[in-house]
Amino acid sequence: MVKRLLDEAFKALYDDAYNEAAVRKITGQSDKVKQLIRQCKNERYPDIAITVDLLTTGIDVPKICNLVFLRRIRSRILFEQMLGRATRRCDDIGKTVFRIYDPVDIYAALQDVSSMKPLVKDPNVTLEQLLQELNDPNSLTAPGSKAGTSHAHDVRDAISQKVMRILRKAVKAAELKSPLKQKLAELETLWGVEPGKLHHHLHQFSP
Repeated sequence: MVKRLLDEAFKALYDDAYNEAAVRKITGQSDKVKQLIRQCKNERYPDIAITVDLLTTGIDVPKICNLVFLRRIRSRILFEQMLGRATRRCDDIGKTVFRIYDPVDIYAALQDVSSMKPLVKDPNVTLEQLLQELNDPNSLTAPGSKAGTSHAHDVRDAISQKVMRILRKAVKAAELKSPLKQKLAELETLWGVEPGKLHHHLHQFSP
């Protein structure tokens, strides 16, 4: 049903340009399962895989950026294995985050018992907002998320993560943009650290 509905939706959007090979059901009932998994990992299509349990563990496709949960589960371990399919870093596409689409509320049901937590609680907060918060004296006295830390430590970590995401994208984009490449060179001269490693450098500073 999911395969049929996606085919219908994509045909409506893209008409004859839509290739049905883009969406594949990969379960234990599928023909040539290993071949489909290999294609999903290494080839253009399929780039949407529909599965029930089969791909929750033991498959390594770093380019996975989106997870869609369509049924409720109660197992924390299985939930974390499902999340783990998207947690792999992928520099080839500049991946620094992944998205969860969760119409059945698995995340809400299991987040309290899950050991996998987002590094940044609100990725939409701007660097300007984070720096203002870091400069607020109250941040140094408010308790942090870990024992013995202040809220300012959390803000510093959020700044470090945001800088990492911005600069990883910038380093990749600079391959085709000379002005950006020059700006990154200036940044490296200013800090004495490669732009791709600046977030590590920032993390060593106290708030």
